Amino acid sequence: MSQQKTSLGLIFLLYAAGLGAAGQFAKIATIFPEIQALYPASVVTQGLIMSVIGFLGVIFGIFVGQIVSSLGYRKMLIAGMLLGAAMSFVQAFLPSLPLFLASRMIEGLAHLAIVVAAPTLVTQVTAPNKRYLSMTLWSSFFGVGYALCASAAPFALELAGPPALFAGHGVYMLVLAGLSFVCLPRLGLERAPLPTLNDVIARHIRVYRSPYQSPAALGWLFYTLTYLALLTVLPPHFPAEHRLALATMLPIVSILSSFTLAATLMRFLSAVTVAQIGFAGGIAAALWMAVFGVSTELAVAIFVVMGLLQSAGFALVPELNKDPQDQALAMGGIAQMGNLGTMSGTPILLFLLSLMGTGAIPLFLALIFAGGFTAHAIAKRLRRHP
Repeated sequence: MSQQKTSLGLIFLLYAAGLGAAGQFAKIATIFPEIQALYPASVVTQGLIMSVIGFLGVIFGIFVGQIVSSLGYRKMLIAGMLLGAAMSFVQAFLPSLPLFLASRMIEGLAHLAIVVAAPTLVTQVTAPNKRYLSMTLWSSFFGVGYALCASAAPFALELAGPPALFAGHGVYMLVLAGLSFVCLPRLGLERAPLPTLNDVIARHIRVYRSPYQSPAALGWLFYTLTYLALLTVLPPHFPAEHRLALATMLPIVSILSSFTLAATLMRFLSAVTVAQIGFAGGIAAALWMAVFGVSTELAVAIFVVMGLLQSAGFALVPELNKDPQDQALAMGGIAQMGNLGTMSGTPILLFLLSLMGTGAIPLFLALIFAGGFTAHAIAKRLRRHP
């Protein structure tokens, strides 16, 4: 049973666990040149060091959502952090490339356990009328975790190279696991039976056919298709003297938009409506870009819109799904579609750029944002007229 009062301490503890999950990506991305030097191999193989977590997210997102709701949210969160800590310690020894890749694959399961269990628990330790705020906070975990890891990376490299960063991440995860064991209460939430293979297949069909469980996942797919792709493609179009500063600032803009504009709007509007406003704003920005070209001001405006999608994307999970098991499955869908979007958005946009030049950017954005708006419109209609 969820709490009627909000526990800020537990919310920040769970958010800290999310920062550790973000670090599972960031600890590789922020020192990727050093990783390439340590593990000379083909570009594809080196890319797997980063992306293998994403592959597992695409395959196992909803399955892990079922497992988490079966074995217990608190237990799976702690297990995910312990497993993540163990893999970071393995990586600190710089094992052979096959073992390093295996550790990353196992770490992908740990990552999924955390990003499914933690936000579900956040909703349970937040009063119902404050969940949009706690989900707004949660939605920033990846950007904040990435920024913190990027800040720590130079000091770790100076201290002892990549092993210091991996070991530091392992210690962080281990400490958070201990704090979660001590501080997180057993909420007595009802558990689902362990799924069979047929259950997993049936649940995938059910989640993506449900106008209550699918909107979060589908909205997150369209958001992630654009977010990393834009951070990769837009900076070269900025003036050289502003390029680095703007590339660093854009993720911060989206986070600030989440905490301010999105949180304010969700005091008066549903999270679904805020998401649709975000997608509509993205379409308008894409059309503006098609006419006037890429500009720094327009890039900032797009990431303000991204903040609405980021915040509303998680907030609509408890808004549409009151049962914790349904919330866990919806979070699993977010993990699944988010990994698919993150993996495929940049290659798609780069391919379009090779065919069309800069004009591909507004076309890509308009199509993706229109897809997100339409997905929410269809789901809303199905909820009204099942």
